[in-house]
Amino acid sequence: MRRIDFHSHVLPGADHGSNAVETSVEQIALLNTAGVTRLVATPHFYPEECSVASFFEKRARCADALRDALAQKTQMKIHLGAEVLVCPKMEEMADLERLCIEGTGTMLLEMPLTRLSTQILYTLEALARRKDLRIVLAHIDRYHADDVRDVMLLPLWAQVNAKSLCSRAVRKSLTPYFEAGRVVALGSDLHLAQKADIKQYLKGLSKLGEDGEQRVYEYSQVLLEGACNLLDE
Repeated sequence: MRRIDFHSHVLPGADHGSNAVETSVEQIALLNTAGVTRLVATPHFYPEECSVASFFEKRARCADALRDALAQKTQMKIHLGAEVLVCPKMEEMADLERLCIEGTGTMLLEMPLTRLSTQILYTLEALARRKDLRIVLAHIDRYHADDVRDVMLLPLWAQVNAKSLCSRAVRKSLTPYFEAGRVVALGSDLHLAQKADIKQYLKGLSKLGEDGEQRVYEYSQVLLEGACNLLDE
């Protein structure tokens, strides 16, 4: 089965994921063996720590290093994006749309790990209602069930880390969102190059089942229509 990894940290030196080009190449090789044919590189973007411009400068350097190292070693399509941490009043931030996956209007948005505040919920609603953005919430499997319920009332979608599906309790809590078509992406959230992480990724996908995984794959394909391929640049 072809797979799309919508959430990964494979750009060397871009964040606390891959720390070297060699690690990134190993990560890509492991994901290849897992059947991943399209990958979204999503380094962390923290609005209160850096500007969009400085983030892009760093991401470009890291992407260039990965491109040069991979050369003809993979046929995987690699798309550049970001894992954007939501903060109050983010909807007013200049150039926010640049943080979408390249060539799309889709943004992977990370919520704080603390309980959902009124301010953050207001910002999420403002972002979800923007006509130029399609918001996909990163790893909703990490958050309190009540907070997930509240944000999924908004016109946005969700990404799930596949390894979390190894837990029966997590699968049960997320089943309504899978069945309603609100989960539109799966990810490895790979930070290191460890075979154990890939085993957990594949085990989680097996719990979802082939039909369930295929439905999410098709949603992800739609979100990535027109996305730029790093290796074609």
